[in-house]
Amino acid sequence: MAVDANLVVASAQALSGAGTQTFPVSGLNIGEAPEDGLDLVVRCSKKAGTSPTLDINLKASATSGGTYTTFASTDQVTGTTTSGWYTKKRFINPPGKPWLKVDFVLGGTAPDYGTMDAFISNDSTPDINKNQ
Repeated sequence: MAVDANLVVASAQALSGAGTQTFPVSGLNIGEAPEDGLDLVVRCSKKAGTSPTLDINLKASATSGGTYTTFASTDQVTGTTTSGWYTKKRFINPPGKPWLKVDFVLGGTAPDYGTMDAFISNDSTPDINKNQ
C-alpha cells in the first residue's frame, strides 16, 4: 500500500511507557473525509510488558491550534507478541473539523510497542486488529 507523505501521523516512532503520547504534535489537516470514510492504520513492531494495553483515540479540531475532541477509537489492544502487529480503524471526521491528532494511551506495567508507524489511508477493507 502506497502512503502519501502528507498523511503520515507518525513514522518510526518509539511507543513505550505508561501514559499518553499524541501524534502529530501540531495536527494533520486531512480535509473532509469522503462519504465512505478514511482509515487510520497503525503498525507496531511488538507488544511487550506486563498486561500491556493500548487505546488509540482519534481527535478532531476546526483549526490546528484549536481544541481537539475525541470522535472515534479503536478496540483496545492487549496481550503480548514478539512479532509485529497492526490495527485499522475506519472513520469519518466531524464536519468542519479537518485537523486530526491521534492519542496513544499506554497502560499496564512497562508497556512497550516497539517502533510505531501510523498513517491515513483510503483502503476500504474492514477494521482489523491482527498480529502480522
